[in-house]
Parts: sequence; C-alpha cells; structure tokens
Amino acid sequence: MRRVCAGARARTGYIVTGVSALALLLLVMSSQSPSHQRGASHLNDVITWPFHRLFSQDLILPARDNVSGNLKYEGEDELSQILTNRLSEFSTDTENLTRLPCKDVKEPDLECFDSTCNAKFASSPRDRMRQILATRLQIPAHYMHAMTSSTRNIASHKYAFVTAGSSNHYYEMQGLIQSLHQHVFPHLSNFTFVLYDLGLTPFERYVTEKNCGCTVLDFPFSEMPSFMRHLTCYAWKPVAVGSLMDKAEYLVWMDACIRWNTSTTSTSLDTLFQRCRQRGHQCINDSGSIAVRTVQSMTNFYGDQQCLYSPFGEMLSGFEMFYMDRFTKEVILEPWISCAFDQRCMCVKDFFWQFHCTGAPPRQYGRCHRFDQSSLGIIYSKILLDNRPIIYLPPTYVRVAREEKVDWFEPRKSSVVVDTLGVCLAVNLLCVLVIVGLMRCCRGCTLCGLCELTLGFGVKVVVAELMVSVCFLWAFV
Repeated sequence: MRRVCAGARARTGYIVTGVSALALLLLVMSSQSPSHQRGASHLNDVITWPFHRLFSQDLILPARDNVSGNLKYEGEDELSQILTNRLSEFSTDTENLTRLPCKDVKEPDLECFDSTCNAKFASSPRDRMRQILATRLQIPAHYMHAMTSSTRNIASHKYAFVTAGSSNHYYEMQGLIQSLHQHVFPHLSNFTFVLYDLGLTPFERYVTEKNCGCTVLDFPFSEMPSFMRHLTCYAWKPVAVGSLMDKAEYLVWMDACIRWNTSTTSTSLDTLFQRCRQRGHQCINDSGSIAVRTVQSMTNFYGDQQCLYSPFGEMLSGFEMFYMDRFTKEVILEPWISCAFDQRCMCVKDFFWQFHCTGAPPRQYGRCHRFDQSSLGIIYSKILLDNRPIIYLPPTYVRVAREEKVDWFEPRKSSVVVDTLGVCLAVNLLCVLVIVGLMRCCRGCTLCGLCELTLGFGVKVVVAELMVSVCFLWAFV
C-alpha cells in the first residue's frame, strides 16, 4: 500500500508540473505562427514570369517578331513605350558619367569613368530593357507559392509600407515605427503597414504586435532556399517586396534605420507619391562605385563586364518607393527577385569576406559585395544610364539613422504587462484547480496521507509558479 501511495504522489507531481510546463510553453509559442508545409510533389513544378500573373500558364519566353525576325518578349512594345516616355519627359535629369576619369581619382572605391573599358551598353533603351528581361528565371513553384501565401490575408490598399525586424535591430526598428506614426500615417488613409519577423524573440514580437499598428508576418525561411537564412545576404528583401507587389498601387520599403522627417505634411506626401507615379521609383542616391562594390558573378548574371558600372554610384536599398505599374513589376522587380533566388547573383558563395570594403588602394573591381543593393543598382543603371537622377529621392523626406535606438514601445507596455500577468495568473489558477481536483478524488483516504502531501506539494508548486511569473515580468518590463 505504501508503494502504491508513493506512486500516486509521484504521478501527482508529474501532472501538476506537466500542466504548468504546458501552459508556459503555450504562452511562449502563442506568438509564433506555424510554417505552412508543402509536399514533395511540388518540388518539380515551375512558375514562369510574369510573377504578378502567378497562376497564368502563359510563357514569358521571347518569340520571333513576324516583321523583323528578332526575339520579342510579351508586352515588350508597351514596356518600351513607358520607358521611352519617362526618358523623354525627364530628359534634363541627367548626370555626366565621364566627368571623373579614374586616373584622376584618388579614392579607390569612388565612382569614375574607366577609359580602359572596351565594353559598351546598348545604345537603344529598348535593347537594354530586353537584356534585363532576359535575366528573369523560372522559379520553382513551391518557392513562389511560399512568397504569396504569407500575404494572402493582406487586403489591397493604395499604399503599402513594408519593413522587417530582428532582435539585433529591435530598438532601431522602433524609431522607424515611431516616425511613421508621428509624421506619415496621420496624413494618409487607405494604407497598410506590414512587418516581416526575421528573428524577434517571442516577447519582442508580442510587444511589437501590440504597439506597431502593423501586421506582423513570419518570413517563410523554411520554404525558401537555405542560403536565404543568412540575413546579411539580404536575398530575403526582394522576396518580401515581391510578396506584396499586387497588394498596393504604391509600395514603400524601409529598413529599420529610416526616419521620416518632421517636416512631412499631407501636401509633401502627395507631391512625393505623384513624383513616384511619374518616374516609377524613388530611392536614395549614394557614392561608391557599383563596379568596386559588386562581385563579378553578379555582373556576369546580367551579361555585362564590371567596368561598365564604374561610373555609377551606389543606390541605397534602405528606402525604395515603387509605383506598381507593369514596367516596375516586370522590368525591375521580377529580375531583382530572380537574382535573389540565384546563388550566382545575390547571395554568392563565401559572401562573408565580401561584406566590408576596406577602401585601401589599389582600385579593384569586386572588392566587396552589396547584395540586393548591387542588383537593383545594376538594373536601374543599365536601363537609365545618365538619366538615373530621374529616380533620386529629394533629401527633404527621410534620413538614414543607423544604430539609432529608440524605446518607443516602453510607454505602451502597460497593456502588455496586464495581458502577460493575466496569462501567468491563469496558469497558477489552473494548477490550483488540478490540485483541488486531485484532493477531492482522494477524499476519505486515511491510509497514506496523500491529501496532506498533495496539498503541501501543490502550495509549493503555486508559490514557485508565482515566483517564476514575477521573475518573468521583471525581466521584460
């Protein structure tokens, strides 16, 4: 009989401890959405561009023109006309690409004209556009479906603001969110704000969802190529943008370091979006030669020699405003996304040593790599050439504040504390109910003293749970 009662005491402890552990586990996992798993039968399926007509069975492969006999892409005439109109309308927005010969430039990574480069760009904008269109890949269907499935519940709006966050940029991200809520969102309607979770802790995500005024989505790393999990490769960024390309008329990507200026008004925003509509894109111009800061395999991917991009400075990919017409989707975003999925292009092998440029002489092409930034810079440089200033963002709208940490969520944590405390108390109440239920089952048992032992053990468990709850709150509040 003593052996039976000892076993009962052990089972009582296991049950109480198990229930407590399960409840706490549910608390931790509540903010994590399960990844959607697809069967192996999808692995050999292929989705062909254009991506924004994802489920179309039409091939985007070029066909022979009946008149000229040249290869011609579907919709090429319309796309070429859009490009020609923009180049004509903003023909005065130019920069002199030959103003700085490399022999006269002391800084080894500054943009300059390489007079020894024998390669040339095609003179026709249409031909340059066709060369970019040729880089679009046929992406396996399960990757493409993973892109769209994460945003399938996002409704369409006129404006979509998109960013991403991880633990190492948690406070930097709060500065962006603060500037949006204070300087942008009060002037707009019909917009959505999406934040991709790239590695927030459960508590950081919980606080973010409570305070950001946004939709937090899991990035589908488990359904993407393994190299995309290297966050500093930035191959995930074109995919995040692509997942929302059909959800808005204007899509604005912002890194965590972007801050909207306090001078932003309804009128200035209207002007900015109208400017973006006319020009197709707005971004931040920067210095540093694309040729020096891009590995050769990427320029090979686009069919060019590195020296062609020596005169072009980098374009910061931390802020990108797209007008989502057909040209942007097919000529800009689809080649950019294709590059992200090809390891010869964006997330190249052994990329770790290529991340930082030393800036030391002599001048060397491919000294380092800028991943998504290099790819987008190549696409726009090739298409626009000396008309690239068409897409430069005026400096009055945003600023870059790297490493600027803001604890904007701190004053808003009270509701989170209350919710968390409520869950903790519920866990303790559940433990008490289990203990009381076991004691009722043992009523009248006088042989082994199990009731007294259960009560004593239960009280200790409840006290321990309360201490854990207090420590949990103290650690995060």
